[in-house]
Amino acid sequence: MLDPDHRDVDVVDAQWNFYVNDLLISMQSAEEGIRMAEQLRHVTTLGGFRLTKWASNSMEVLESIPESERHKGVKEIDLECKPFPAERTLGVKWDLENDQMVVVIKHFEKKGSATRKDLLHVISSVYGPLGFLAPFLIRPKVIFQEECRRKKGWDEAISDSNEVWWQRGLMELIHLTDFKMPRCYDPRGARATPFQLHHFCDASQVAYGVVSYLRISDGTGDVRCTFIYRRAKLVLLKQLTIPRLELFAAVLAVKVDETLRHELSSDTGRSVFWTDSVIVLQYIHNTERQFHMFLAN
Repeated sequence: MLDPDHRDVDVVDAQWNFYVNDLLISMQSAEEGIRMAEQLRHVTTLGGFRLTKWASNSMEVLESIPESERHKGVKEIDLECKPFPAERTLGVKWDLENDQMVVVIKHFEKKGSATRKDLLHVISSVYGPLGFLAPFLIRPKVIFQEECRRKKGWDEAISDSNEVWWQRGLMELIHLTDFKMPRCYDPRGARATPFQLHHFCDASQVAYGVVSYLRISDGTGDVRCTFIYRRAKLVLLKQLTIPRLELFAAVLAVKVDETLRHELSSDTGRSVFWTDSVIVLQYIHNTERQFHMFLAN
């Protein structure tokens, strides 16, 4: 039951922004953020729950939260002075000062040749749910897949050729320490609708993937395109032709589009899919012949 004095904020929408016991939500202004925080704290209190560990990149919002309920990192700072600390949000580091998401790369050192266990350790230690670093993780994953084909033990050294590529890939990851991406899709605060989703898909003999961008227009002809999601997958051990892999990439793009449309709260208009495969385009536009089961599916 909502407080009748605060019906101007739709708290019901906030339920879709809870992940287990964490809430991650964005508002258009500090005023909306203050009202949302106040009403969320009131509604959860009615159910016997207390929301704590609040953090925000807005000083006004933080000042509206009792100090005892703020996150440890922002509890004792002087809100009139900067910089803000960096906090972790759902496993990703959030730079409150610059409002950026930071991907942390753990430093990895090992004497001697790498093993399959080392490869898996490094690959698993890099966490980026939106696919920031997908292009840089493909090489280690391909090497790991090739070593799996060799059917050697987890503690056996990888091949000399893969060791060279592994060291190159490891250096690339190390150079990406504290890689940052803007959290906000459009800092201008444009409310123009509808937005557009553009998906670019492609494939090779070892991997295929899709990268998605959000195209935003403020209604005056000023257009901003921002990265929103990237996903890459290795090709199965069973060899497939390039046209079929290009088709896999196109299907993946459609699945990504469905996921993003479900997750985005903004009004997205048309989705545009891009591919450089003429064969895939012919598959999609074909209406005259019946395909074999693989292509039909």
